[in-house]
Amino acid sequence: MRLSLLLLAALAVAGAGCDSVADEPPTESVPGVVFLDVRGDARVTIDGVRVADIDGAPPVSAAPPVVRAGVPFEVTVATHTGPEPCEVPGPSDVAVDGRTASVSVYESVRPDLTCFLVGTLAPRTDRVTFPSPGPAEVVVRGVRSEVGVSGRAPHELRFAVEVVE
Repeated sequence: MRLSLLLLAALAVAGAGCDSVADEPPTESVPGVVFLDVRGDARVTIDGVRVADIDGAPPVSAAPPVVRAGVPFEVTVATHTGPEPCEVPGPSDVAVDGRTASVSVYESVRPDLTCFLVGTLAPRTDRVTFPSPGPAEVVVRGVRSEVGVSGRAPHELRFAVEVVE
């Protein structure tokens, strides 16, 4: 009994010095799922205009979104993810090269857990600025996931944007 109490006390003292950040499980960043065969494209809005949606829902407008040159606008991408804590929205990489803005989306996943993709939508918003007027394009980059197919292939969603003065 006394040995058990000493062992318990020693474990309590040893555990008291642990940092909560060190106790958090590690995550890794993987490309976000922008196409899921049973649900369709991810939900994407550009400057408040829905340009893609799950289950083939039609966009709000067939016309391309109109944004202003030199003024940042929002691009929101809701990727298909698994349940928390397995997957949570991760970072995005945004790059503008001339008339094309690339938004690469990622998920933070826990490699210590095995979870199934359930198609929960996980939104994240980034800001993009086109420097000059004219036709432009927003490219959302991630991966596609298909039932019964091993691995995830790169996938892009492309959207026209009209940039005005």
